[in-house]
Amino acid sequence: MPDFYPPQLSSTLVRFCQTIAPSLVHWLYQVDLEITSECLEKLRVLKNERLLLLPNHPTFQDPIVVFLLSARLHQPFYYLAAYEGFKGVLGPFLQRLVSTQFVGESPIAPVLPKPWTC
Repeated sequence: MPDFYPPQLSSTLVRFCQTIAPSLVHWLYQVDLEITSECLEKLRVLKNERLLLLPNHPTFQDPIVVFLLSARLHQPFYYLAAYEGFKGVLGPFLQRLVSTQFVGESPIAPVLPKPWTC
């Protein structure tokens, strides 16, 4: 059982999936990303900076919503999650899609001294 699955990002696959994601996610999960233009602009300004996004709830929809956000911003994100998500056929696909790095059996969520909200 490996401790690390290195990212193998495929920019073509990412762009394709980001293009179809909003419609597909709405159809499959009835989830839509609602974010103000002001919040998007705050994130766009930080494009070349390091930024850690910590979803509020550990649910199945969190990674989907974060991927929708990456699609809206037209940039790939790196993800940190448990390695169980890489088991099976979808593992290599996920490595190429979301540049996910898996490091253990449960996600690591550091505490930030000053949270940024939008």
